[in-house]
Formats: sequence, C-alpha cells, structure tokens
Amino acid sequence: MERIKIFLAIYGLTLPFIGLADTFNGRVVDETGSPLIGATVKASNDRITTTNTDGDFSISVEGSTAKLQISYIGFLTETFILKSNTGKHELRMTPDIGALEEVVVTATRTPKALKDVPVVTRLITADDIRKTDATNIQDLLTEELPGLEFTYAMSQETSLNMSGFGGKSVLFLVDGERLAGETMDNIDFNRLNLDNVGQVEVVKGASSALY
Repeated sequence: MERIKIFLAIYGLTLPFIGLADTFNGRVVDETGSPLIGATVKASNDRITTTNTDGDFSISVEGSTAKLQISYIGFLTETFILKSNTGKHELRMTPDIGALEEVVVTATRTPKALKDVPVVTRLITADDIRKTDATNIQDLLTEELPGLEFTYAMSQETSLNMSGFGGKSVLFLVDGERLAGETMDNIDFNRLNLDNVGQVEVVKGASSALY
C-alpha cells in the first residue's frame, strides 16, 4: 500500500513539467488575399493539416509558439512563426515565379468560333446544302468532302469510308447526341433527312476524348 502512495506522489509532481498543447488558428491566402484551398500546414511536432474551402486551418502545438511550414502548388514553401494562439493569423504565401504554370488538359463540347477550333473542322451550312441540290446525306458528303466515299457491302448495307476510316471509327451526332442503330458497324443514313438539317460539321482528327 505504501508503494502505491509513493508512486502517485511522484507522478503528480511530474505533471507540471509536461508541455501543454495550444491550438493555433490561421488562414492561408495568396498575394491578393484569396484563400488557398488544400494548402499543407505542418507543425514542428510533425502534425499536419490542410486548409479548408475558406483557407482556414487549426493545429495543436505544444508551447506558446508555433513554427509552421506551409506548402502549396505554385507557391514557395514558407515557414511562419506564430507567437500567440489568440485570434486567427493570416499567412500570405509568395508565388513561385520559376514554377511551371498549371497545365489543364480538357475536352469540351462548348460552342466555339470556327477560327478558334484547335482541329480542322469543315462546316457545311444550310446555304451550302441548298446549292448542292443533294437529296440525301450521302450525296451531300460525297460532293462536299474529298476523300470520302460510300460503298455497298455484299449485304447491300451502305458503308462509309472517310480518310481510310469507316464503320465504328466514324461517329455521327445529331444535335450532340449519338445516332444509334448501327448495322454491321454502319448506321442507316436514310434516317438523316436533309430537309431538317441546319448545318453539318465534319471534324477530321482525334476527337475520341470528347466521347
């Protein structure tokens, strides 16, 4: 019983020497004051957190001073010393002018001016359709597009060949929606009534990322 009392007394004496953790709150922003979302905040005790959608963070550090290392893509990794845990500290990051700018790879079906389209696009307008006096889509495309031909298979199905590609390698869209109903990898072109066609856009290039 006596041993237990001695142990408890020694344990109690050591408590005041254990460092107490303080919580530091801050907000990480760029040079314009806009919040940086997802910035990594690392304390000297190896605790790590990230900023939220408002650029805010909260981290616990032993002692009354916090040494925080903050990193974010496109900005220099910086170390900040916070000497008070009262209030919210605003930490402003410095852009890394030597870093590669953000690279965005995207495919889009948004309207664009013909001169701004990155791939060669042939536009056949309603006026062009009237001038050709074509009665079906096959006659129109054959007359307007060099290197394009329609042939007939042994099954009497119409087959399209465009620049060496045909069948499932050529995609037909009507108002942005794929024209279904393929037979032997070809669609029924008679379903396309020129009287209802406002324009025809032909894209010769790798556009599979869109679809």
